[in-house]
Parts: sequence; structure tokens; C-alpha cells
Amino acid sequence: MDWKRALARSLQEPGLAIDTLLGLARGFYYRLKFKLLGRKVIIGKFFRARGPLDIHGPGTVIFGDNCTVLSTRLRPTTPYTHAPDAVIHFGDRVLLTRTRLGCQSRIEVGDGAGLAECAVFDTDFHSVQADSDGPRYNTGGRSKPIVIGPNV
Repeated sequence: MDWKRALARSLQEPGLAIDTLLGLARGFYYRLKFKLLGRKVIIGKFFRARGPLDIHGPGTVIFGDNCTVLSTRLRPTTPYTHAPDAVIHFGDRVLLTRTRLGCQSRIEVGDGAGLAECAVFDTDFHSVQADSDGPRYNTGGRSKPIVIGPNV
């Protein structure tokens, strides 16, 4: 969108312009917050956020350009990594709405995709085979990369 059309639209709908500016400001806040916390987070241009974004873990989370996060206090967007070499990569123009992600190896989301009210995990954190000595939970199961294509 060119600047003349954007200016004309913001004059017609000032509420939309204010909402966009607040989203960009909150996106800048998250960029600064995760940098100060020492998290491995890379955020592209024009990142917008409305609501909480909670990133944890030793791995890397990458946001492309023009990504948007929409969430609430009760349902925050949570990309969590569970290993130092884990990577969650969002392409350009990705919309995340109250999305939970848990990554042991790699999760890729293509350009223009939208994920809403979902949970995406590349491992279930337990083995399929039952161990006769104890419970199955937290036994390390297998992890395989997940690729979500563009415009999904």
C-alpha cells in the first residue's frame, strides 16, 4: 500500500490508524523486551501486537515482516522452545491469534498464513512405548519438524 492511499484511509477511519499505531508501538515494546531479557528472538519490520506475547525457552523464534499477534490475557500467544537448537520461524504477513506453539526441533509457518486458537507441537514429550518401570509422560518421545505452507 502506498503512503498516499494509507494517509487517505487513515483520514477516513482515524480509529483504524490509531489501532495500527498502538499495535506498532506494542510490537516495538516486545522487540525491546525480548532483547533486554536475552531471548533469541528476531522480529522483522512492521511487527504489530495487540495483547500479550509470551516467548520462553532456549531456542530461536523468528518473525518475518508485517506479522501480527492478537491475543488476550486469558489466551496469550505463546511460542515456546524446549531445546537450544529449536527454531520457530514465521514467514511474512503471518497472523497469530491466541496461538500456542511448543517446539523441540523446528516449526515453520509460511508467508501469509493465519493461525487462530490452535496448539502446534512438534513432539508430545512422551514415548509411544510404555515403560514397564514407570509412567510414559516426560520420557522424551520423538520430534519431527512441522511445516505449515503459505496462505494456509
